[in-house]
Amino acid sequence: MKRLKGGLSATVWLAVFILAIASGKGAQADTGELEKFIRARIEIGETMSKFMREQGGMDRSTENMKKMETDINAMVAEILGKFGMTTEEYRARSPVVFGDEAEVKAFLDANPDLKKRYEVLPLHRAPERRGPPRE
Repeated sequence: MKRLKGGLSATVWLAVFILAIASGKGAQADTGELEKFIRARIEIGETMSKFMREQGGMDRSTENMKKMETDINAMVAEILGKFGMTTEEYRARSPVVFGDEAEVKAFLDANPDLKKRYEVLPLHRAPERRGPPRE
């Protein structure tokens, strides 16, 4: 067995490399999870765009704004429920899932139908919301 720099064999280096990749897998998003989050984000964005267009002439009183926020939270929860997630799970996990921009871009490039829908949404360019949900 050939020894490499530092005295470790190529087999040991390969095993270390594989273990490093495998142990990091829990932190990174796999393709199935990435697709689920992208599809959820698209559906949320499209639903919110439609909702906001429908609310265009609405009175912006405090009471109406609170009702609108309640309606939005309910719609988002329903959409995420279809994907097997809660709002809290989505908020906690999405920075990791969307954190690798190259991976997101590669996935979208491989799925032009999703890419087109994703890129027209202002949602994917918005900064992540900070803090607990308002009640």
